[in-house]
Amino acid sequence: MAHKYLKEAGFEKHLYADTLPKDDDRRPEWAKQRKEYSMDERDTWSLGNLSLMWLYEHIKMYLDFSDIDYVDLNWHKFDVGDEELDQKELLNRILHKIELYFNLNDCFYLETFGKKEEELWKEEKGVEKVVMHSRTQPALCKEIWELWGIVCRAMWW
Repeated sequence: MAHKYLKEAGFEKHLYADTLPKDDDRRPEWAKQRKEYSMDERDTWSLGNLSLMWLYEHIKMYLDFSDIDYVDLNWHKFDVGDEELDQKELLNRILHKIELYFNLNDCFYLETFGKKEEELWKEEKGVEKVVMHSRTQPALCKEIWELWGIVCRAMWW
């Protein structure tokens, strides 16, 4: 699959289904699953990442294809904390937070590649990395879905 927006953002390494070898023995089973369910088990391997990637791609396409004369993405206004954002601003904020989520993920795994969590706890800076990652990513994920909950009813054209 093309995944245009994910590749433009540099997320292609998170596309598990697209990075597996073509001669993987499980491919026939996955084909059967796609025929029955319209997806296969690979979608469940990292459902958190997949759902954020799905949201990212669909918001990007919405912004691209709704940019026409009769759709005004500045018309709807939303209260977000102490700010008032229009639909376009809110969608761009969600996109930015998803990008940040995956960039944090990449940084954590690059810095800790090949090390077990127990080993990191023994390192002076390792503890900080594990704690930062385990606190920041869930908070970002929660914030992304809360923002989506605010704007989702306005997502039509």
